[in-house]
Amino acid sequence: MNLAPPKDDFKRTLPARWAAIDFETTVSDFIINLTKITPEMIDAAGVDRGVARQQMADVLQGAEWVIAHNMEFDRNGLRWLGVFVPPSKQYCTMVNLVPESEKWPKLSEAVSELGVQVEGQPHRAETDARTAGRIFIEMVRLGY
Repeated sequence: MNLAPPKDDFKRTLPARWAAIDFETTVSDFIINLTKITPEMIDAAGVDRGVARQQMADVLQGAEWVIAHNMEFDRNGLRWLGVFVPPSKQYCTMVNLVPESEKWPKLSEAVSELGVQVEGQPHRAETDARTAGRIFIEMVRLGY
């Protein structure tokens, strides 16, 4: 993977208040096989959309930045919940890590490239959000 030249957007200083997010879906057999998340699991352990909306709004309240590894995908999850985050407060680790001419890295590829530790099961929203947050921290440290 070829990394983009650092732009030092954050002056190597983490924002005072930021949040990393991740959404998981069960939209096709391919995704179900990839994530091992079934509609039955969602029915058994999922929360009501209104509850999820309020929880997400509470977490993001006051955040200077909202971080996601694939912000375009996660922005759709926010839209589905009815939670608005201004584009000027969104930061995508996937897009900002490599030059425009490069293939966007999977979360696992960014983890490997930056030496970030994954704690938990991949393809779970909490694990992947924490991982995106660790990638963001490392990117800020490196001057992205």
